Order: sequence, then C-alpha cells, then structure tokens
Amino acid sequence: EEGRTSGILNRILDRPAVIAGFDLLPASIGFRIARGLSHNPAYAAAHPEVVELAATRQAAWAERRLRTDPALSALIMGHTHRAALLEVEPNRWYVNPGAWLGERRFAVVDDSAVRLETFG
Repeated sequence: EEGRTSGILNRILDRPAVIAGFDLLPASIGFRIARGLSHNPAYAAAHPEVVELAATRQAAWAERRLRTDPALSALIMGHTHRAALLEVEPNRWYVNPGAWLGERRFAVVDDSAVRLETFG
C-alpha cells in the first residue's frame, strides 16, 4: 500500500545522515531522485488523510525547528499544498502558501507582514 510505503520512506529520508548525504549530491542527481520518489497526484486525491498526515508532520517539524533555531524568523514550505499560516512565537512564522495552481494562493513575507493571498 502506497500510504504505508511512503511512511516508511519518510522515516528513512528524515534521518540526519541521509539528509547530509543528499546535500553532497550534485543538484541534477538530487532532482532526478526527487522525481523518482515523488507522490502520485491521483493517489493523493483518493487518500486525503495521507496528505493531511504529511501536512501535520511538516507543520510540527517546522514548529520544532523555529523553536530551537533563534536565527530563523520564518520557514516557508509548500510540499503538501495545504495552506497554513502559524505564528509559532512572536514574529516567527511557519508558512505554507497552499496550492499555486489549484487554489491560486501565494504567501507574502516581508518586514511588515506575513500573509496568504490569492491571485486572479
């Protein structure tokens, strides 16, 4: 089952040694691997609970990272396509703009604002 397989794969790929090794690869190889491991959109549409779990895990990771790294003021991530705007601590944000094409959504992050917008 793809949901179980992706969960196991995510646990492997989240390991610091795997991340460090991936950082050493040339970008062209990294993109080729990423394409090979990418999710099936039809599966994601049929199993929104899997995408929701991924979005929850991503937000939790971002929140932990923001709480432990004072150099960060924002983490902007879009992999799950689930819109999120969370002020973890004062002026420290987790942002996921959501889906650019489907929801026509984007994020604005500057010195005066952090917000989600739609276009068109």
